[in-house]
Amino acid sequence: MSETDFYSCAIPFAEQRSAIRTAVGRSAKARVEGVYGTQPIGGVKADIYTLDDFLSAAQCAALMTLIDGACNPSTLFNAEEFVGYRTSDSCNLSPYEPVVRHIELALAGLFGIEPKHGETLQGQRYREGQQFKRHADFFYIDQPYWLDEKVRGGQRTWTAMIYLDTPEAGGATAFPHLEIQVQPKPGRLLAWNNMAEDGSPNNWTIHEGCPVEKGVKHIVTKWYREGPWS
Repeated sequence: MSETDFYSCAIPFAEQRSAIRTAVGRSAKARVEGVYGTQPIGGVKADIYTLDDFLSAAQCAALMTLIDGACNPSTLFNAEEFVGYRTSDSCNLSPYEPVVRHIELALAGLFGIEPKHGETLQGQRYREGQQFKRHADFFYIDQPYWLDEKVRGGQRTWTAMIYLDTPEAGGATAFPHLEIQVQPKPGRLLAWNNMAEDGSPNNWTIHEGCPVEKGVKHIVTKWYREGPWS
């Protein structure tokens, strides 16, 4: 059944969305776990994985050059309420850059998710003292921003984050509810499903970018939606 056929059948809209998120979660999980070297770290509470050497040193260097040339202060959906919550710099990376195009195709192949469901690849840079405090990548549907996001592709399903370098100290990605910390390493992929098995947002995936204590940290992040993103 195609996605169009699925949405057109006589099933309540919310149930359709939930079923799609569940199906995407199971399919992508199976594909990721089938890749040699993938490490599951979320236990039974969340589908979280690491995979080293996803990018080469040359690719990491090329991406850092792009990020450094385009970064501006990072933004939030509720910026007025959370001043100082996200202090990094970030930028959207052009899909026409060869290295960006390669990564987007590689990630789509890894997850088995159609590229049209992916948001623009985002580059992020954390200098000393910068951080992104505890947050979720999924959307809270009781917030005003959801009115726009639900028609721009709906919920975020999978997140793919790739470290491009290693700061001298600090900068880990932490999942505090799971007591997990992932250390930055050039080329290391950190991926997780923001949804639970039933297709609902999984609070166990709440995470934070810990402060960089010394040096600089660069990453790229790709978010996938339940529907085509626009």
